[in-house]
Amino acid sequence: MSKPDLPIHLDGLLSSAKTAEDGGDWTNQHDLPIERFEGENGWCFKASTLRFSPVAQEVIAKTNKIDVTHLAEIVKNGVTKIPNKVSTASGKYKADLYFDSVVLVDVVEAYVVTDSPDRVLELLKTLRFIGGNKGLGLGLVKSVQLAEALKEEADYWQHRFLPSEIDADCHAVVGRLRSPYWKHDEQVIVYNKSWNVVP
Repeated sequence: MSKPDLPIHLDGLLSSAKTAEDGGDWTNQHDLPIERFEGENGWCFKASTLRFSPVAQEVIAKTNKIDVTHLAEIVKNGVTKIPNKVSTASGKYKADLYFDSVVLVDVVEAYVVTDSPDRVLELLKTLRFIGGNKGLGLGLVKSVQLAEALKEEADYWQHRFLPSEIDADCHAVVGRLRSPYWKHDEQVIVYNKSWNVVP
């Protein structure tokens, strides 16, 4: 999978699955079978971010080509003119070559507090990919399973963006408490308890 810039929250994946189930309607994306945590700055779901068990990390080369169909349409509509010959080696139509870091992951785990584990599993099983660059086949989900957490893992759902500073392992960051996490509007000060503090 592509190495994510931000933590991936389990409730974000479940919200995405719920939205897909509703035909792309985001209205009920927070209608999830997950308990909620109320803090001084709002609420969040009791669902952790994903914890990855990487096997290896590597760098892959990617190319970015000009969209010939789009270019033909804007030329036809008179928006722009192009020379008789388009060079992808230089100029504004140049193709890009860049490098991206990917992580080979064996297991991804997350923690959730729910009284409907079958519904959570049902939503998770609809996910085919996690993270970006799905078109390259990165982040393919091979299987999903649920297991009951051990007693010492009861608070692991807290490894996420929280509305309150619940202990000394939290640090303030700017983010969202609920999905869609990728949207930059409605960001607030949240408290992140990362997986780095787990032995």
